[in-house]
Amino acid sequence: MDLQVSVERSGMDTLTLKEAFRELENLEMVRVDVVSFYHLDPEPTDDGIRCGRAHIIPAKLLNPPASRERHGDSGKNRVYDLIPKILLDAGVHEKVGLQFEFWNTEYSNEDLVTFLDLDCEVWKCQLSRRVHSVGVLGQVDLDWLCRLLSATSSLRRFVFGADNHFMELSYQPVGPFHWPGFSHLHLEDVFFSHTDWTNFLRTHASTLRSLSCSSIGFPEGEWTEPLQIIETMPRIEYLWLVKLLEKAPYPHSSMTVRRWSREDDGVLLLSDPEDVQLALSAMRSQPRTVFMGAGIKSEAGEVYPHRVSFDVGEAALAGDIVYQNGEWTFADTFPEF
Repeated sequence: MDLQVSVERSGMDTLTLKEAFRELENLEMVRVDVVSFYHLDPEPTDDGIRCGRAHIIPAKLLNPPASRERHGDSGKNRVYDLIPKILLDAGVHEKVGLQFEFWNTEYSNEDLVTFLDLDCEVWKCQLSRRVHSVGVLGQVDLDWLCRLLSATSSLRRFVFGADNHFMELSYQPVGPFHWPGFSHLHLEDVFFSHTDWTNFLRTHASTLRSLSCSSIGFPEGEWTEPLQIIETMPRIEYLWLVKLLEKAPYPHSSMTVRRWSREDDGVLLLSDPEDVQLALSAMRSQPRTVFMGAGIKSEAGEVYPHRVSFDVGEAALAGDIVYQNGEWTFADTFPEF
């Protein structure tokens, strides 16, 4: 820690990074991330230069259990403000995109974290336009997060895990979130207004390519309409659905199909646009829910004991049921030609 403080006071890290950014002529993206550098999991080859304990110290010198741990820093790391400032000082901020990974996994309920100064004129006028990706895990100040998201105009990716909190999909006076090139969305353990969620999906339906939803629910409204919007997305390439939550069961249809993926019960993973359309169309025609037993409780105190069933969609993918003459029916009931 003494060395860290000494380097900060001397300005050596600032000077070194400024010169490095200036020399990297082909630099296109900078990710500010204080956590993923600690662990030894294989990383994508397109992540560029990586500096951190797991990438500098030989693996045999690291304690294997500790090397895989991810520790939150409660937003106190100065890197979040430092890196954007250095990019600006180096004069390269107009040519690079920014990716932020905000981690705060060690917190108390009162620990509402803000990572950046969003009132800074440089942020509002210049740097916010360069943000292409935001990832959040752990507790943050949701009002601050909404302010950050509303200030971005080029966001392409948003990853968020919220511990069953309720999140707004708009920020006044700016209004609903809208990013013209938005393509990747991953959400876990969060609740939305049904109206806001359907409007958000419609707004980004033409650009979304990857969508993951796990333990998502609404105080009012059902999943039927959102699934219809997702079904018609023209560019969807990856869809991962887990525990789409409902407070009340659907009136079950008369169609009973066997479960096709007992070990992956409650998970729908699709990587082909035609499969997405086929499975969701079948599910919407025969809407079903499953009682989960132990319900999931939202921060507001409401309990969601049911989830959307995927079994009809799985049956359609397997060819057990087919769509003919305006309705879904069992394949073995067709006459032979």
